[in-house]
Amino acid sequence: MNSSRGRLWCGVFVCGFLLLAWVGVAAFQRGIGPVNTAIALAGGTAIVASAIVACLAVSRSSRAIREVIEGIERVDAGDLDYRIRQGESEETGDLVVAFNRMATSLTSMMGDLSGERNKLSAVMETMSDGVIVVDSSGDVELLNGAATTLFGVDPGVNLDAPLSVGHDHELRQLVAACRSSREPQYAEIILTTGRRTVSAVATPLEEEPGGAVLVTLHDLTELRQVETSRREFVSNVSHELRTPISSIKAMAETLEAGGLHDPRINADFVKRIHIETDRMTTLVKDLLDLTRLQSGQAEMNAQQVDIASVIREEGSRYVQVAEGLGIEARVSVPDDLPRVAAQEDRMRQVVRNLLDNALKFTPENGRIDISASANHDVVEVRVSDNGVGIPPESLPHIFERFYKVERSRRNEGSGLGLAIVKNIVQAYGGEVGVESREGEGSTFSFTVSVAESVDAPVASARV
Repeated sequence: MNSSRGRLWCGVFVCGFLLLAWVGVAAFQRGIGPVNTAIALAGGTAIVASAIVACLAVSRSSRAIREVIEGIERVDAGDLDYRIRQGESEETGDLVVAFNRMATSLTSMMGDLSGERNKLSAVMETMSDGVIVVDSSGDVELLNGAATTLFGVDPGVNLDAPLSVGHDHELRQLVAACRSSREPQYAEIILTTGRRTVSAVATPLEEEPGGAVLVTLHDLTELRQVETSRREFVSNVSHELRTPISSIKAMAETLEAGGLHDPRINADFVKRIHIETDRMTTLVKDLLDLTRLQSGQAEMNAQQVDIASVIREEGSRYVQVAEGLGIEARVSVPDDLPRVAAQEDRMRQVVRNLLDNALKFTPENGRIDISASANHDVVEVRVSDNGVGIPPESLPHIFERFYKVERSRRNEGSGLGLAIVKNIVQAYGGEVGVESREGEGSTFSFTVSVAESVDAPVASARV
């Protein structure tokens, strides 16, 4: 560029010199007088000067235009902070001012857009509902954090490699219906990944058929599980109450029909009525207790409890009961077992329920062992038996309320004892566990914090 400019100025000076020389020679040849010759030279000089001034103006204007072009190229490349230095030319000064003003407005606009994008991104990532954008080929162009969880996708997935939703047949049908009708579509579907139940809403993003679709997914899995648990709860309560109520009704009708005056019948039936009534009373009590535990209404303030004394006292009572059933029961508790942070009556309830459970499933000539040990800041209590054991498929559900292994349906009990154990132990920050082999026996265990390691009252936990 500098060499071209130099050649231009050289040409201008050469042309001007040749013009002045031609004027002088012409005046000499024609015999023009000195005055006319001076006039001719002055005119030629003026022409040359005008040409030089014009070239200077053109050069300055072209330089300013080149600066504006360079500025546009730099802004287009992403350098929004670039500004053109203000020149002296009035002709190009307005152009430079306009360019700088445009660059400033563009910078402000891009800053606003970036801020809005960050806000939208923050909202998308903190939403509990899944949000995805599906293009015309069925590939995902965008998805938020909740959607990655629902689809089981790594949050850092590279969307340059399309993520297909074709495996979710119901979702694919919903997107296709929205794309063809160009109207929002609603459905409750079950995703293939994780078998999550979601409420899906598909909304078209373009007016033309076959365009991109926005899909929002609201997870209904927990709600459906609660509804299922409620139905099962009502069914289980009805089942547990139906048997004693039917027995009491049948015995009352027998007594009413004449058995009341038969000493051999009335005494036995009255005894059975008492047993069935006690069974229903226990069931209602356990239900109320479990409800208070799960709702946080039960008093669960932690105190220092001598867990060794609790185990020995409750264990000695069950040793006598076990002997009457032909079962050997042994209690093994170290003398230096530390105190725990709990309530004494709650610990007795936990130990009693576990021993009741062991007695139910241990046959004659069987054995039950109850032991305890300290491990750092917790005390672990274990109740083992060599009874019928638990099938592997039942182990994950054994602490659920009303859950019973099928073979135990003939046994008495509400099916709430182990659920109460779990809620009490977890309310004090402990854990429950079970190990079992079918046909060989089971070992139930729980942990509770050592009293010295607890600095604050313990609140009830919901499970």
